[in-house]
Amino acid sequence: MAVKPQSSEAKGGVRMITCTTIKREEIGMLSEWLMSKNAQEFLAYDAQMSLAGQFKWFEHMKNEEFPTHWIIRRDDVPIGLLAVIDINLENKRCAWSYYMHDPADDTDEMSSLLERSIYHHVFHELGFNKVTFAAFTDNSCAINRRSRSGCAQEGVLIDHVLCGGNFYDVSLQCMTAAMWRKACPDQQCEIIKLR
Repeated sequence: MAVKPQSSEAKGGVRMITCTTIKREEIGMLSEWLMSKNAQEFLAYDAQMSLAGQFKWFEHMKNEEFPTHWIIRRDDVPIGLLAVIDINLENKRCAWSYYMHDPADDTDEMSSLLERSIYHHVFHELGFNKVTFAAFTDNSCAINRRSRSGCAQEGVLIDHVLCGGNFYDVSLQCMTAAMWRKACPDQQCEIIKLR
């Protein structure tokens, strides 16, 4: 059932979820998050980067054509990271990823809300045609969530990521603008405005 898009305002006792672009003073917090054992187990890429490298990345990111990384907040408290990555402007496609610092925050409801918000942003605000999502093949929870939302399975990359001395397979899923119009035909799905 589609519901009207929500602003990030809290209603009644409901907690407010917002996504805001990363600020320079948040780089240290992100560094701690991405170096944690929890992050290393769930991220499908190597998050190792020196603090100086992260500041350099931040300065580069500030000059991008549009924002690509947001801090997820609950009642103004940072709880995660949302990102549009692997942007291909020529072919109007990108990938998306998110990380919740506390695994307890990575609920089906939160994941679906972030996913809908990314699709709205990418298809309606950026005018892209395709969004992909990658997850380790043993992360059946994330893969099943994307499947339930209507994503198509595109394939599996064998031994694609080396992490902790082991190679991991990566599952690729996608959503296109046409698929999203079918999944949310009235475009009234609940979303978070990315700002």
